[in-house]
Amino acid sequence: MMMRSFLQQIEAWISKQGYQEQIKCINSGVVVAPSNRAEAWGNYLSLFLPEIAAAAYQIRPQGFTSLRQGLAGLSEFCTRTHLSALVDNSCLSLFDVEAKEALVDSLGGYNLWLQLYFDQRLSLAFKENPVELLSRSVKMIVGASPWQVAKLFCQFGFPIPCSVDSAASFARYAGLDEVSHGDWVKQLSLSGDMEQAALVDQQLDLLFGHQNPMGLPSLCEPSPLCPSCFLQGGCDYFATKYHQNPQGVLENQLLSGQTQEIDSRQLILYLTGEKWQNRPLQNHWIEEFSKGNVLGQVPRSVVSKEDKDFHLYMLALEVAGGRLYQANHNHAGEMISSAQDIFKHYRYTLGREKHECFYISILDNKHHQVSFQKISQGILDQTLVHPREVFAPALHLQAAAIILIHNHPSGDVAPSSQDLSVTKRLVEAGTLLGIKVLDHVIISESHYFSFAEQTLMS
Repeated sequence: MMMRSFLQQIEAWISKQGYQEQIKCINSGVVVAPSNRAEAWGNYLSLFLPEIAAAAYQIRPQGFTSLRQGLAGLSEFCTRTHLSALVDNSCLSLFDVEAKEALVDSLGGYNLWLQLYFDQRLSLAFKENPVELLSRSVKMIVGASPWQVAKLFCQFGFPIPCSVDSAASFARYAGLDEVSHGDWVKQLSLSGDMEQAALVDQQLDLLFGHQNPMGLPSLCEPSPLCPSCFLQGGCDYFATKYHQNPQGVLENQLLSGQTQEIDSRQLILYLTGEKWQNRPLQNHWIEEFSKGNVLGQVPRSVVSKEDKDFHLYMLALEVAGGRLYQANHNHAGEMISSAQDIFKHYRYTLGREKHECFYISILDNKHHQVSFQKISQGILDQTLVHPREVFAPALHLQAAAIILIHNHPSGDVAPSSQDLSVTKRLVEAGTLLGIKVLDHVIISESHYFSFAEQTLMS
């Protein structure tokens, strides 16, 4: 019953947000199962190596080429001595003796598992009883968790739920300490259709997993987005833990980028901590600070040490806030000559935004920046970024040209089809209005993409 409520709320929200086509597109990807042993061993190295070695494999897989080739040449009846020699002659030789022995056991088990796969016996066993086959495979590949083996099954084209993040989010929602892989599979496969269960699992992973493809939100990771989550009405975690802890609520709002929902007074009280003692003068200063009024020096009439300490703290906040504002708004009058300038100025502000935001840099006839303005927040489309909203501030400031700028929170700065169509529309509108659109720059914290540099502005 709890799972049905969980899925129904998610389905309704996806429909309301219009994410069906995006999710359908992602979930329609065809899994290319490995066709030879070298590819199959590559899957093993990415999933089952100890954490440090797995990270090294992801960064520099070519360093494991000789090991993969050696493993690919193993026969069904290879000896433990042979496996140990392969490990000792690779970069994994630095592991301690106990870790290497466990690794050798795992390699041997996986080698036998591959034999079952290439002999087609695995496919037959999966059709008969996927849960039983998974259990046997976990025992065979020493040291592997059911979640890892389930992910391996998916990579080989056998559909089975494997999203540990989604299971953890459901456990939080249902008020459970944890959900084992077996329980997760049971919850999702009540209809008996494992393929449908795996499809639902993939969909949930887009919302609750660490990955964030195509701008879809990641609801529970790395921290819960409880203040704005559509599930909060039925979520046990929100009702019993999150909602009952105001400080925890505010800290999660800060972590998740939901700062617009934090009341200024709440934020100041959080920062001042024990310095605030609910004294009349202190509350007056908080009210003035929240209005943006300058506090100035502590009045001579103030004799209380507690009030003086509080006022000094508020002054420090005022100075820090002023410096931050200046750092973010000190580019007026500067010449913008390239997308590199835009990236240099805004990579650390726009690149760290939790949501996709669209800005314009307004330039005069010598390409000095007159103003930098936020136009919209949300996944870029022609509804959010209308020519009227884009060009209204440029017309008001008698701009000669503008540069379009937006961020991709995922870090992948490649333009989407929506990015291309929105750019085309705004370039055409600018031509009609006599305001040239010089470039469209997509920014992450470490990279940028320039439409002009890639000759896409025409």
